[in-house]
Amino acid sequence: MILELTSRQKKIFWALSFLFVLLSSLGFFFDNWGIFALPLFLLIAYLFLFRLDKIFELIIFFTPLSIQLSEFFPQLGLDLFLPTEPLIAAFMLLFLFKLLLGLKISKDFLQHPVTLVIYAYLAWLFFTSLTSTLPLVSIKYTLVKAWYIVVYYFYSYVWLSKYKHFTKFIWLYIIPLSFVIVYTLFRHSQYGFNNFEASHFVMSPFFRDHTIYGATIALFIPPVLAIAIGSKTWNLSKLISLFFLSLLMFALVYSYTRAAWLSLFGALGVYLLIKLKIKFKYLAISGIIILLLSFSFWSSIYFQLQNNQQDSSGDFSEHVESMANIATDASNLERINRWKAAIRLFAEKPVLGWGPGTYQFQYSQFQFSYDKTIISTNFGDGGNAHSEYLGALSETGLIGAIVYILIIIFTLKTGILAYYQCNDEKLKLILLGVLLGLLTYYLHSVLNNYLDTDKISIPFWTFTAMIVRLDVFSLENVKKEH
Repeated sequence: MILELTSRQKKIFWALSFLFVLLSSLGFFFDNWGIFALPLFLLIAYLFLFRLDKIFELIIFFTPLSIQLSEFFPQLGLDLFLPTEPLIAAFMLLFLFKLLLGLKISKDFLQHPVTLVIYAYLAWLFFTSLTSTLPLVSIKYTLVKAWYIVVYYFYSYVWLSKYKHFTKFIWLYIIPLSFVIVYTLFRHSQYGFNNFEASHFVMSPFFRDHTIYGATIALFIPPVLAIAIGSKTWNLSKLISLFFLSLLMFALVYSYTRAAWLSLFGALGVYLLIKLKIKFKYLAISGIIILLLSFSFWSSIYFQLQNNQQDSSGDFSEHVESMANIATDASNLERINRWKAAIRLFAEKPVLGWGPGTYQFQYSQFQFSYDKTIISTNFGDGGNAHSEYLGALSETGLIGAIVYILIIIFTLKTGILAYYQCNDEKLKLILLGVLLGLLTYYLHSVLNNYLDTDKISIPFWTFTAMIVRLDVFSLENVKKEH
């Protein structure tokens, strides 16, 4: 069918075409090639004004491909991820504007327990930014957190009203991630796959190191597996899903990310408990008991761990064994050094903490000489606390850490209950995959923290929104029945 333009539309089309040709000619003449970006700029402006959902999808697609500005221009002192973060910031402002103009969001969602805890989390971040030891650092950090949550939790809920968008999100992320994986594996092959040192940098510039690369891959393995299982017959869709699943598994192995490996085994254990239909309260109580026992017998455990002297290695069995080496493995020892610094920071300011995002600027003074390793820095410029939980404890105090843990607890509880209540088999599988994917990061974040990056924040908050969306859907169905 040929689209017929009105006389007025034809005039506008020819006028814009003539204007672009004229500007292009001038740009060519004056050697200014920036003019050729004008059509792209106009397209993005159009999408922002009339198709916000397409901008949302565009950001998802570019997330695995985004590059941190400081990697190339450290002198600027900007940690922006391009092109995602500027787009997210603009998106948040426009989304909030649309809410003011009357865009409606379900009350069941706005009053959902997970949403209420997220309100408290954001409120506490803003409050502790005002009491921070470095207010400008904390305000910037909190604004970045806020735009991730507003866009990828609150707007995601609106976007997820179409249930095909659950799998669409996964594919929008996985397809570009697969390009990064192929690029990484190709670079790794140049050094030899058993080269452990090469695994630290071959994913650059898309991922800053192998640990966040491994964490991201682990996050998506359960949902992709769920999609593959959801196809009952051996059709093209199932084969494609299995191909991407195989690629993810292969990449995870050669990421040499021990925490990501462990997190998948942990997710598998929780999956078995869910299938056995053990009530959530018993799971929570069991987790608390394990933590208390670990603290009670920490001296004995620590003594046993010190006898393990297997360092990180390109040999898989040795690399797995090195997970428990706190005697000579520099990576493990440095992590313990950061943890101890975080606990000392917390002891100094237990209520309000030092301020969101301030750990990396404050921990140097809390490093003790006997805890330092060959990779420690005297200036304490090595990064974060290597734990989402201890990072929150040191930066936002006890209340901040509790609120963050409550987000996890309520999300897990909501996800498990929604899984039992869901009657649609495909949605049920996707829900389980998303829940287990999130669980890999909950476990991984004991040893690392990446929620200040687009790679993890975007799937983290969108997966959370998926779980809440399905729970609200179940609530709405119950109301209709009554």
